[in-house]
Amino acid sequence: TGFTMAEGGHDSFLRSALSGSIAGICQTYSGHPLDTIKVRLQTAPTGTYNGLWHCINATYKEGGLRAFFHGATPACTTAVIENTLVFGANETIKRIVMSYQQDPSQPLPITTLGLIGAAAGFFQGIFACPAEVIKCRLQVFSEGSARSGGPVYNGPIDCGRQIIKENGIAGLYRGFGAFVLREVPFYLVFFSAYETISNSLCARRKCQRSELNFAEILLAGGGAGCAAWTAVVPADTIKSQMQTTNDKLGLVQTARNIIKSQGIIGGLFRGWTPVMIRAFPANAATFLGFEVARKYLPEGL
Repeated sequence: TGFTMAEGGHDSFLRSALSGSIAGICQTYSGHPLDTIKVRLQTAPTGTYNGLWHCINATYKEGGLRAFFHGATPACTTAVIENTLVFGANETIKRIVMSYQQDPSQPLPITTLGLIGAAAGFFQGIFACPAEVIKCRLQVFSEGSARSGGPVYNGPIDCGRQIIKENGIAGLYRGFGAFVLREVPFYLVFFSAYETISNSLCARRKCQRSELNFAEILLAGGGAGCAAWTAVVPADTIKSQMQTTNDKLGLVQTARNIIKSQGIIGGLFRGWTPVMIRAFPANAATFLGFEVARKYLPEGL
């Protein structure tokens, strides 16, 4: 992520953004099935599913393998937008911060890189929230879904139209506060952890960042993803609840209702298992896609 900062380098916004878009595609199709299970576990009424495997079996019975990819189109849109913006913004902010150093060639501290990642996460959240809302709706309200009494959408465009018809443009920003509450700490931990793990691997092998092999990039990316998701599962649960209902409840009231009905661990950490199972491969693929794309894109971009 300009992730060669340990070597004193940085990329242009365009090169990082294009690499980020490739990373987003890799992220979506490596992790979407378990993301669907996560959202369903987080939003289903208590007692709908008796754990992870029951949810997986019920989802498969509804529509076969295709059911696991409901919402994949807006998810891919979200991931491409998110990663394009977050990687591009991360690099741009990093370059600005470096320009104020006495020696701009010196690497930035891990804490600074984390804060830059948090700022980039807030920036991309403004643009990614509508696609996230549509993705969550499609994952929960689909033909044959276990959730009864909700709308059935005929694809992402129909879903967006219905949301706007019912709630206006504001409907596409349902749960924005919880979304940002997830994105900011997520990217703070995400980028910090990736840098820390990558630097440790480099120190162990006494090599440069550009010399890390595919397995090491996958390890660093997967580890960073697990660390970041562990930090934000409660905010993600609140976000999913807010984005899949038409209730006008705010972030705090939604959190209180979840805790009141299901407890802190049972409520705010619902879906933790599929989150962790998904986090490693999805984020390993994200960083591998980014680093490979960045390697082959011309430096003059």
